[in-house]
Amino acid sequence: MLCLMSEIIDPAKASRLREALITLTAIHYIEEQALLDAAQLADAKQSLQALFLRTSGAETMLRRLIELLKIKRNVQNTFSKISGTIGAVRRSVATMGERVDNLRRLIQRSPVSAEAHAEFIGPFLSFSMLFLKKINAFEKAFQQYLAAREQEARAQTIFRLAHESRERLRQRLTGNLAQSDGTVENRIRGELSTSLNYGEAEAGKDKAERQAFAAEAEVQAQLKEIHVICQAAAEPAKRDKRVAVLPEQDLYVLFGVLEALESDVSSIKEPVRELLKLYQHADGMFQLDYMRLKQALQRLGDGSGAYFQAKEEDRDITSKREKLRKIETMIQFLERVAQLTTAKELDTFPKFSKAFSDTIAEPRAPWAHSAEDSLPAKVRAEADLSTWL
Repeated sequence: MLCLMSEIIDPAKASRLREALITLTAIHYIEEQALLDAAQLADAKQSLQALFLRTSGAETMLRRLIELLKIKRNVQNTFSKISGTIGAVRRSVATMGERVDNLRRLIQRSPVSAEAHAEFIGPFLSFSMLFLKKINAFEKAFQQYLAAREQEARAQTIFRLAHESRERLRQRLTGNLAQSDGTVENRIRGELSTSLNYGEAEAGKDKAERQAFAAEAEVQAQLKEIHVICQAAAEPAKRDKRVAVLPEQDLYVLFGVLEALESDVSSIKEPVRELLKLYQHADGMFQLDYMRLKQALQRLGDGSGAYFQAKEEDRDITSKREKLRKIETMIQFLERVAQLTTAKELDTFPKFSKAFSDTIAEPRAPWAHSAEDSLPAKVRAEADLSTWL
């Protein structure tokens, strides 16, 4: 092995050898830092064997490992965006409810004249109660929409596994899936024993998709109701012309009446003004939250398993952010060192190995913080590679 590594060898074989060392190093580091889950690591390790059996122009194992890390990174980002959007809606609803309650208590402590109550306070509080009812209904629909989309992602994953299991079994039975051992066969059996019947999986997927569609339609219906009610608080020139606002419900005009009233309402004018601004902006704010959630949910895709794992592990935010940072820098590192696999000037393995080590230890590289762990991982990878070859 040592002799082989010191010789100038066939370029294609050298490229595979270099790729194997990089991939093994990365796998050791990823496993040590728990950057991928067990199933993804098993996939990476199993696919590494194909590196030495490959004769076609198939996707390289190193590229596959980079893609796995990118999927993991995207899932982590997706969860953060979804979690942040749900939290933003919850806080907005709570803030508005708290401000309305504060105004009601203020009015109780500082009673206003009958005229002020009849001309503004009464209609404004009635509007506020109706508005809170609408946004609470929206928040509930928003949460149900997320739950439905998560169930849809689960059902689609089950269906995909059932479909892939059936397809691999078909290939196995027709002899198109040649393997050196029974690893894949055992994996197929395990998937078949734990997956639902293909027809049941397809029915479950279709049902979950219908429920997700209905949940989204409910969110859109709630947003339309918020849009309609918010027109009463908007400036007349900026209103939706399709929505009629009755004069006795026109908060914008009625606020002008409040401004003209005597000093017994002076203490409530500013709280009312702030609430009026919130009512004016609520329509666009909740529409934006909906679009953000919808866009984030579109990223679930094949990473749904990792998404639910991230959701379960969300208790430790600091740890999660650190893991995401390591994943991002590992992607940058692997994309850099992938260029070394075909570098013509590195015509012997020792030259390549030194260039690889130098890249790991670059003092100002984004991955510099991981060098202390990556260099031992490289040593382990070289030892593993020597025993394999």
